[in-house]
Amino acid sequence: MNILRGAFKAPVHPHPPGAARTTAAARYVLSIAAILAVYLVPLPAPAAPILTVTERALESVRVSCRIDNRGHGTAKVAFCQQCATSVTLLVSPRTRLVIDERERPAKDLARVRSQVATVYYLPESRRVTRIVIGTPAEPG
Repeated sequence: MNILRGAFKAPVHPHPPGAARTTAAARYVLSIAAILAVYLVPLPAPAAPILTVTERALESVRVSCRIDNRGHGTAKVAFCQQCATSVTLLVSPRTRLVIDERERPAKDLARVRSQVATVYYLPESRRVTRIVIGTPAEPG
């Protein structure tokens, strides 16, 4: 009879009854929490736009232009009539001339001699984009 005694024992469960359901429920709650954490975590804000200087202006300066027949040349910009210091910038056929709010042809740049103006230029290339004599004009 000793041989049969071990054959009729009740199976031993590693967890008490109901524990398996608790583990499955806990796994379900953890998976929902993980999904919510992925979607509800605040994302980093988009980077702020970087402001760059595209154009600079020299206001109320005396400017004189020298250009060749192709429209290329220089603009000598002095900060006062008697000043010895001046800045030389590049003039091209794309340089616009505005006198009293009216755009003039590029060939008229050759007539600009020691006039008070606002000179707009690109700092990287030192190229003049427009010369405004009289009332300032909007960029465009």
